[in-house]
Amino acid sequence: MVAQIKYSPKALLDLKQVFLEVYQASKDEGITNKYINEILDKINAISSFPESGSPLNYKELFTGYRFVVHKSYIAFYRYEDNTIFVDRILYIKRDYFSILGIK
Repeated sequence: MVAQIKYSPKALLDLKQVFLEVYQASKDEGITNKYINEILDKINAISSFPESGSPLNYKELFTGYRFVVHKSYIAFYRYEDNTIFVDRILYIKRDYFSILGIK
């Protein structure tokens, strides 16, 4: 059974931020749209195997989040009741533990 994917409002804002960052670096809307589509494709690919994303552990304990990486960005999600909840899509060098509220 294929899982449903839901994006949080913050994840949608993150996608807009990724668009701006990639566009600023490339100055090419086609490249930027391709990059965003690749991130979305990576997320869509886990809908058939929701637990295939890497588990996010903190101090050797599972945080409840899994993640997939596309180039310089990480999509963090939770899987519950056949639904993938994408909470954030963040630049790989950000302090994502703090942003996700994990301490």
